[in-house]
Amino acid sequence: MWKDSIVEDVRKVREEHTAKLNYNLDAIYQDLKKQEKRSGRKVVSLPAKQVVVTAKKNHLKLRTPNHLLLMNAHQMTLFLLKSLWKTG
Repeated sequence: MWKDSIVEDVRKVREEHTAKLNYNLDAIYQDLKKQEKRSGRKVVSLPAKQVVVTAKKNHLKLRTPNHLLLMNAHQMTLFLLKSLWKTG
């Protein structure tokens, strides 16, 4: 399998950062917000996308303006965790 060295470096830094904060999501979020504030860069917040979720027989359907996702409960859990990780 091909590996991207930049992606590997980003993952390594992320792992070191989370390990330093004992994998505590609240602490990670607070630390990232502090770094964001110290950076002095302009932060842009985009409006939330409308998401419609429907459930049918152990599957969830997510509909956004650009995507339709059909996933089982396990996939939905992973999706939500990744979304929380990205947005804080």
